[in-house]
This record gives sequence, structure tokens and C-alpha cells, in this order.
Amino acid sequence: MNISYGNGEVALETNDKVVGLQIHFTGKINIESNLPDDFNVYLGNNKIIIFSMNLDVLSELLFTYKGTFRIDNCIASNKHGEKIDINIQNYYLGYWQRQNNTWETGSKWQDLKSKYTIGYKVFKQKNNLPELTKEQKDIVKRIKKRAR
Repeated sequence: MNISYGNGEVALETNDKVVGLQIHFTGKINIESNLPDDFNVYLGNNKIIIFSMNLDVLSELLFTYKGTFRIDNCIASNKHGEKIDINIQNYYLGYWQRQNNTWETGSKWQDLKSKYTIGYKVFKQKNNLPELTKEQKDIVKRIKKRAR
């Protein structure tokens, strides 16, 4: 299964089983969900978490965005909590269209650059992660201590 992004859109291609998604990314963006109201979409700390409490399957177009955005990693699961492998595709960087030369002139793939920016540059990201209560923060501290 593929997650594709670029040109201001993020979509799951041919999804028939993903109910939860965690996207780790580089950049700063503001997003607008394209999912029904019963889906939760949280943005913060360079992560986007998407799920439905009803375990509904995610639709193809997840959200649109403005800003600088590059997906580094993606974790997906089905309604049984089993991991689903996701391939990350960026179809819209436009490396080929931006080139004024041919490969015979010595261009190297690693020299091609793109800024991954759509629309405007975001200076302050609008995070919408819920604030943790004091009890939840204490639980997080205990878990971190056990993990060491």
C-alpha cells in the first residue's frame, strides 16, 4: 500500500484496511482534514496521528497542507492492531520538469534539489495535540523510566 504526498495533498492509494496512521515528517505545515467528522487528526511534534474510534477505514484523500513537508516514516495498522507496510511516494516534486539540461551533460541525481514547500512557508505550526493532564504526564514519566 502506498501513501502519496506532494502538491499540497496526502492520500492513501487503494486503501481497504488501514484504520490508523502515524506519519513522522520533517518541516512545518498547517493541515486541513478531508476526512469525515468521526476521524481524529492530531498534528504536533513533527507527527500526524489519524484514527477513528469506530475503527472506520481511512478514505483515500487524508488531508491537504500548506508549508514545507517531507514524510520520513509512516506507521499504519488495521482494525486488529496489526502493522501494515506502507510505501512513501512523492509524485509531485517535479525534478524532471525543473531540469534545463540533459543527463549527458553530467548532471547527478544527488545534486537535484527541491524545497518540499507548497503554498507559503509556515513559521508557526498550528498544533492541535490535546494537552496532557497531570496524571497522564506522571504516567509518561513512569513509562520512560521503565524503558531506560
